[in-house]
Amino acid sequence: MALAVPLYTQLSSIRQNTLAIMLPILIGGTIAPILALAGLYFVVLDKHVRLSLLTKSITSPLAIETSQHIGGIPGLAVVIVIFTGIVGAIFASVVYRIFKITSAPAQGLALGTVGHAIGTAQGFQMSQKIGAFATLGLCINGVLTAIILPIIFFLIS
Repeated sequence: MALAVPLYTQLSSIRQNTLAIMLPILIGGTIAPILALAGLYFVVLDKHVRLSLLTKSITSPLAIETSQHIGGIPGLAVVIVIFTGIVGAIFASVVYRIFKITSAPAQGLALGTVGHAIGTAQGFQMSQKIGAFATLGLCINGVLTAIILPIIFFLIS
């Protein structure tokens, strides 16, 4: 409920900018596991550990289920998700300053998509609007990544 009310207040903005909202989430949610997979190409790790790393950009409950589905280690997936969220929340403000990102919706979508629940919490500390859009990024990216990861896994298996 705490996430739904701020999101509801931004509903008209979301409706007006549906494509501009969905496209970066879809791209970010697709690129994150592909980049993780590319990075893992150079590291010698157990197959189950590698598969667990692919869930780094979705929220913990979805990471547990997705990791199990693709053959990863759910406990390790959760640790990786939390670490990713912390790193995203810590460096978000720096990245916004470097790239001069001042749009609250853009900041929120990035925090939610990359930093999931921890990034969303950081977004609410910045402003209600950033937090609302972080909630949207968190939810949409979580669902899309949970769908995309098994497809990527199937294609590389």
